[in-house]
Amino acid sequence: MRTFFDRSAVLAALLVATSAVAASAEVSLPARGADFRNVDWGASRQLVRQSERPAPVVNDGPLLVFPATVCGQPCQIVYFFQDDRLCLGFYQWSDTHDDLDAYFADAAARRDELAAAWGEPQIEKWDWEDPMFAEDPSLRAEALGLGLVRYELGWMAGRSIVALRMSGGNLEGDILVMYADRTCFPTGQDAFADFFARRVGVPTPYYR
Repeated sequence: MRTFFDRSAVLAALLVATSAVAASAEVSLPARGADFRNVDWGASRQLVRQSERPAPVVNDGPLLVFPATVCGQPCQIVYFFQDDRLCLGFYQWSDTHDDLDAYFADAAARRDELAAAWGEPQIEKWDWEDPMFAEDPSLRAEALGLGLVRYELGWMAGRSIVALRMSGGNLEGDILVMYADRTCFPTGQDAFADFFARRVGVPTPYYR
C-alpha cells in the first residue's frame, strides 16, 4: 500500500462538498456521538493519539497518519489539525487490488455505508475522460488504471462535510473518504494544501 507522502499520489483537487453507527475496524463511519472515528472536531493531537492503538506512521507538524484495517482492507487513517484542533480526517485505501474492477465494487459498498447513515448524497458524479469507457463496462478497469475516470460523492452531514472519491492512475487505484469540520472549512482545506506544497512540492493534498 502506498504511503501518505508518496508524491505520485498527490495530483487531483480536493472535493468540496450525525446519526452515525458504532465505530469498529470494519466501517468508515464515526462512533455514535463522535465526528470522525472516536473523536470530535476540535480534539487535540494528544487526544487523537490516545484514541488510536498503533503508533502513527506519520507524525509531522499538523499531520498524524495511522495504519488500520477498515472494511476488511488495509488503509491509512489521516488526521489533520489546525491550531492543534482536529479539522479534517481521511480514510485512504490505495493499491488494495490487482484487479481494478474491484474498486468499483468497493466504491459502491462505501456509498451504501455512507448513504445508510446520511441519506442519498447531495453530490454524485462520474467524470469519464472518454464516454467510450462509460459505455463499455469491460473497459472501466482500464479507464481507472489510466486515470480516465473519477467518481465523487458528497454529503452535508450535521457538523461535517463528508465526501468520497475514487480515482486512479499508473495502473493503480485509490478510494478516499473525507470528513471535514464545517466550521473550519475551507480554511482547513487551504492549510492542508499549504502543508503539502511545502512537504511534497505540489499545491494540492489529494490523490492521483
